[in-house]
Amino acid sequence: MGEVPLSWREIRAWAEMTEVCLSPGDLEDLQRLSEEFVAACGEFREKAVPAPFGGIRQDPAKVSDMLKRALDAMVSSNGKRRPPAKKSRSPG
Repeated sequence: MGEVPLSWREIRAWAEMTEVCLSPGDLEDLQRLSEEFVAACGEFREKAVPAPFGGIRQDPAKVSDMLKRALDAMVSSNGKRRPPAKKSRSPG
């Protein structure tokens, strides 16, 4: 099947799990970036352009740090994190 862009449901699930409050614009931006990344991967496979992920020899710690800083910047620019979900208690 190959790579596919992130779906709205996948982005929503990520936001809920990480308690990040995304605006509709953030949601659209993440989906657009995902679509562009998948397209760039396809172009790379055809050897027309360099890999969008920086090549095979990336230091995993540096990549992890870069992604963490990017996500932290998104969260801080949005200004809020979602409050934790209240756990319901079942009677009994």
